[in-house]
Amino acid sequence: MSPREAQKTRTSLKDSQPEQTMIILVTLSLSLLEGFWARPIPDYDQCLEKCGQDPLDDPLERHEFDECRHKCVEDGLKRCIGILMDAAIKRKCTQEAQKRCIDNCGDEDNCIEFCKFFYS
Repeated sequence: MSPREAQKTRTSLKDSQPEQTMIILVTLSLSLLEGFWARPIPDYDQCLEKCGQDPLDDPLERHEFDECRHKCVEDGLKRCIGILMDAAIKRKCTQEAQKRCIDNCGDEDNCIEFCKFFYS
């Protein structure tokens, strides 16, 4: 290899280093930003996941499952009200708890009436 070709090779390597550095920095920045883009799972949804699957056949397990879901609704309401004491926000928290409670009831009229009474 002639000295002139060696000089060209060194120059081309020096020119490509800033591009490689930029690519590495962009890749690193994007990987760090992924952590900020990810949303945490809300406490209410985590609580429901802990309750497990709905046991349709066993009445005792079904009762425990329903109790677990109602506890999740109550805990969510307490967290919401505990954070903010504004009357409008409190009303919004209570309405959200009532909606969640009714969603958990399915077609059971007694359960729906309980939710409407308890979270009114």
